Amino acid sequence: MPSAPPVDAEVSSPLRPPRHELLYYLPRLALRGLGPDSSRDLEPTREALVAAVLFADVRGFSALSTQLAGNGAEGVEALSDRLTGCLGHLVDIIDAFGGDVVEFAGDAVLAMWTGEDACRLAATAALQAQRTAPSGHGLSLRIGLGFGSSVFLRLGGWRGRWQHVLTGAAPRQATQAERQAKPGTICASPAFWSQLGARRERFGPLSRLTPEAERRPLPALAAAQLPPREVLAAMVPDRILTHIEAS
Repeated sequence: MPSAPPVDAEVSSPLRPPRHELLYYLPRLALRGLGPDSSRDLEPTREALVAAVLFADVRGFSALSTQLAGNGAEGVEALSDRLTGCLGHLVDIIDAFGGDVVEFAGDAVLAMWTGEDACRLAATAALQAQRTAPSGHGLSLRIGLGFGSSVFLRLGGWRGRWQHVLTGAAPRQATQAERQAKPGTICASPAFWSQLGARRERFGPLSRLTPEAERRPLPALAAAQLPPREVLAAMVPDRILTHIEAS
């Protein structure tokens, strides 16, 4: 499993408390306005922003599932290890270039960047991910990039469960671009290209970027300011929470 978001020295030991293990599955925006005194009685939120968005999908997963299905428990474990390795590699690079992973959707990842250098950071992360992607096993990445208005939502409240959703022009462009990308390639929307100083009227492939952005990870989280575990757990998807507690 990829490393959790960086936290201060109090929680960076090998014996990381379970509360902080949950941070890996939550975007930074989900923690905004929350602190050590927060209760599980959260409220729906809506935050409008302008963002660069990356959507990446692991291709070949279905075929590999069929191939390994006959191997019983060993096949399931091998499949999980390969998918985790591929997605973990991508997430580590997103983290290194200051991105915020918003959602895991099966064998896909949705991430975002904000700020004036958002598109260059997102593009560099995408290029690095493709250049260094784990090879073999028939798996490959398709990556789409979009830029524009977005809305980050916290929805739910039923039985104390909450979900975060990123919607708007940027994620819509990123998913459309990913559909047009070939395995092992990156496709960007016209709006994304315009932020890199290039004019394109159609979605187009991204194969290089000069100059590329330097690594710029997000600042470490302050352990003393984190919400209690029950608050974090209320925002982590049930299937992931069940897996964490079982292991």
